[in-house]
Amino acid sequence: MILVTVGTQKFPFNRLLKKVDDLIDQRVITDTVMGQTGHSDYRLQNYSGREFFGEEEFYSLINQCEILITHGGIGTITKGLLLKKKVIIVPRRKEYGEHIDNHQREIGERFSEMGYAVLCESPDRLEVALEEIHKMERKDFRLSWFHSAGFVRKYLSAAEAERL
Repeated sequence: MILVTVGTQKFPFNRLLKKVDDLIDQRVITDTVMGQTGHSDYRLQNYSGREFFGEEEFYSLINQCEILITHGGIGTITKGLLLKKKVIIVPRRKEYGEHIDNHQREIGERFSEMGYAVLCESPDRLEVALEEIHKMERKDFRLSWFHSAGFVRKYLSAAEAERL
């Protein structure tokens, strides 16, 4: 099963949801797919889903899936990695009105650089990302305070510099 999640931000992420629909329609994706659509107004055509799931149900869905396709939310990414899932990160983008800035891309880059996930810069590249995730050797993820604190510190410094 593939779980697609766009998070809880009050912005749509229609591009990702529609691309998954297109790939199912083209038979690129043949697995069962479940979607969490959030505040998107796109209506799923070829797979099931809901706007939001309760915490326990969401955790259960992540636990059941083989591949987690997610926005760049650090909480969802780390849940997937801790549950040993293959994670594809498709960051929301400011220029499409999907977020207030492009920090999700930076988060995705970092997890990708460390070899934990595949960064998919745009939903248009999702087919390639699916090929990459199937070839990727899974690396055990350990949530350590040192690495997390360093990552957060680096991100906050960069964000502060942008504001100046």
